Amino acid sequence: MFLTHSFPYLSKGPYLCTGSGGYGYKEDIKDAGAGGGIIFIYSSQSFSVHHSQFLVEGGLIDGNYNISAGSGGTIFLYTNILIGDYANFSAAGGSSTNNNGSGAGGIIKISY
Repeated sequence: MFLTHSFPYLSKGPYLCTGSGGYGYKEDIKDAGAGGGIIFIYSSQSFSVHHSQFLVEGGLIDGNYNISAGSGGTIFLYTNILIGDYANFSAAGGSSTNNNGSGAGGIIKISY
């Protein structure tokens, strides 16, 4: 019960949570400050990554708006065999050029 109330993102099963959106809204920049999404990959055999990017980054804020950036989302990868030579996994929070704050990072869980 303590973990559910203190850490709400850990209470939703296998870490499948979108990132939180930032504070504020401006009609002409709708995607700014949005939270990152979810990538869920389950392979019972093998999964191959070659020069791949998996991004669930939070929306950034560029400009002097009364909006803060969004937090990163979730990447969950489960496979028996992971094969690859280059992959970029990122759940970074969005950056902000104003004083309203950047977004927190998300969760990346890779099990093989």
